[in-house]
Amino acid sequence: MVVTPRAPTRAAIVGALHGVVEWLPVSSSGHVALLIDAARWPEAVPARRRERRALEVALHTGSLVPLGRRVAADLRAAPAPGALIAAGVAATAITSVIGAAAGDAVESRFAGPRSVAAGLAAGSVGLLLAERRAEQAASVSGGRTGRPLTGLSTADVVAVGVAQGLAIWPGVSRRAATLAAARARGLDPDAASVLSWATGFPTLVAATGWQFWRARDELRANP
Repeated sequence: MVVTPRAPTRAAIVGALHGVVEWLPVSSSGHVALLIDAARWPEAVPARRRERRALEVALHTGSLVPLGRRVAADLRAAPAPGALIAAGVAATAITSVIGAAAGDAVESRFAGPRSVAAGLAAGSVGLLLAERRAEQAASVSGGRTGRPLTGLSTADVVAVGVAQGLAIWPGVSRRAATLAAARARGLDPDAASVLSWATGFPTLVAATGWQFWRARDELRANP
């Protein structure tokens, strides 16, 4: 007989997983979904989708504080914090348009372990190709690893915003997508990382707020 952990224990397990994976260029939500499905926990049952959505809201809400501290530290060290904030807001706006236009359709048609696995694989390939392109560019330019954050352009922000919009696909990591886009655009590793966090945090705030609104009935039923 399979013994299923109680709901608080399940929440603690996925919270620990999410808390670690959130800092890596892989999809934290995708890994949590795969764990729930593989373990055949009650939240994996389609009829329990409401509880699963409430859990997702709680996980992302918990991520806001440490990620906010990271972005705040980057802003303090940035040569032009105002420009970095503007880039984050602009990229988030682009991502939001993509999510509003296609998010519900993708979620309803492509949910499931196979889609998550495909998204994880696509993110890995995207990062690999972007790094290879950056290495080739560095060899041509005499070893320079890329442009610093002071060289950020409108095209860079648009590319990162569009790439981040691809994270509506299950398993595609916002972090991986933005890093790949920034590196492919020629930013150096440090600049790409800072831009990735700066665009990811406001997007996470917006996405969490939207999830909270959608799950308001579930949250009221499970205080």
